[in-house]
Amino acid sequence: MMKNCVRCGALLPDDATYCERCGAEQKASEKEQLSEGQIPSRYRAIVGSETVTGAHGHSAHVDPPAHSDVIPEESGVEGNPQDVEVQHLETDSAASLAGMSTVRLKKGSKGTASEAFGTSSKVSEPTATPNSLNGADIPNSDTASEQNRAEREAAERRQLEERRAAEQKAKHDEMLRKQKQEAYEQRRRKWLAMGKRVLLVLALLLLLVLLILGINALLKWLGRPTDVETIEVNGVKFHMVRIDSGSFEMGAQNLDPKGTNFDADAYDDESPVHEVMLSTYYIGETEVTQALWKAVMGEGSNPSYAVGDSLPVEMVTWNDCQKFVARLSQLTGRHFSLPTEAQWEYAARGGALASPTRFAGSNNIDSVAWYADNSDGKTHPVATKAPNALGIYDMTGNVHEWCYDWFGNYPNMSQTDPKGEEFGSTKILRGGSAFREERVARVSVRNGSNPIDEGKGSGLRIVMRP
Repeated sequence: MMKNCVRCGALLPDDATYCERCGAEQKASEKEQLSEGQIPSRYRAIVGSETVTGAHGHSAHVDPPAHSDVIPEESGVEGNPQDVEVQHLETDSAASLAGMSTVRLKKGSKGTASEAFGTSSKVSEPTATPNSLNGADIPNSDTASEQNRAEREAAERRQLEERRAAEQKAKHDEMLRKQKQEAYEQRRRKWLAMGKRVLLVLALLLLLVLLILGINALLKWLGRPTDVETIEVNGVKFHMVRIDSGSFEMGAQNLDPKGTNFDADAYDDESPVHEVMLSTYYIGETEVTQALWKAVMGEGSNPSYAVGDSLPVEMVTWNDCQKFVARLSQLTGRHFSLPTEAQWEYAARGGALASPTRFAGSNNIDSVAWYADNSDGKTHPVATKAPNALGIYDMTGNVHEWCYDWFGNYPNMSQTDPKGEEFGSTKILRGGSAFREERVARVSVRNGSNPIDEGKGSGLRIVMRP
């Protein structure tokens, strides 16, 4: 059952009189009254209406109670005048009242307040039992203190348990946060590592591409003629590219895909494939132009169908070509001639830098040649397509090029500086033209024509001795 604090009205257990705050204030007030020689009002019923002297010499007058507060002689206490111990029935303030926990009275005599509290006032012997005053129960201070202490300890335990629970929850939350942070860091490190690997692979690929391009450019640079001789005749300059001595596999075959110089489009007269060794020579960087033809043969000598100084000369016979190289040799003091078929093919393939390409410088004919599919049925200025590895232009397409050799079958053995058959009816033409299909433009294709024929698209390229 709950009751209210007698001072502030706060709810209290049924065995308490004051709340904690009011109890502390009450104790402080009672100690102050005692120090001034006053008896707190709630203890005046015990000591009667007497004046007592306090600890500091102060005196106080207390009204006597309406009943006897002194233990009578008939109270049943045995023995001669002895001390009778009367327990105080209040909280710790009752002990502070007299500076001790008991009051000793002589049996068989009237007690006084001064005897009880060390003053000159008289006090009646109490008739009440230690735990009863005027029939009203006074709570035992020890029991109340034990209950309060138990409650405080219980409250402290609850607070401790709450703190521990809060700490455990905080630790659990911190652990979860750390786990989430660690998981996030692991994912981040994983993605960073993956990103680094991807970037590394991309960088390596880029480096590889640059390396390939660099090697290709270097090879092209190394493959460029290191000895290009420029010759001028009657105000017209032309360039001769040095081809160092070497050997190669001449011809093509269509029977063995794993064999040397396999080409499914090869004609029968392109085989057998055989080794050819050649000495050093110079070959023209381009076909003979109409400007050079006129400079050597004179104005009005140009037989070409399509006219232009930068266009290749065409519609010339093999015999016309022999007159041209003889006249050029006379004008320059150098020895010029038409190339042999072997010299032409070795230069077209790239000489010592020969690669297995179908056309002179590439497998893509459109990048290196003017032929039937891209020429619009006419010849084009020289050196307008890409050169081969030796820096030589138009050995594929634009105009057929007369060679020195008579047409004949290839031998099934190696040769050194071959010049073809001693006799024959047709001379070799190589390289295809702006009027022929792709298959005829291959580097191994052999064509032939009568030396006196001046077919459209027939021109020449010259060679020179070192």
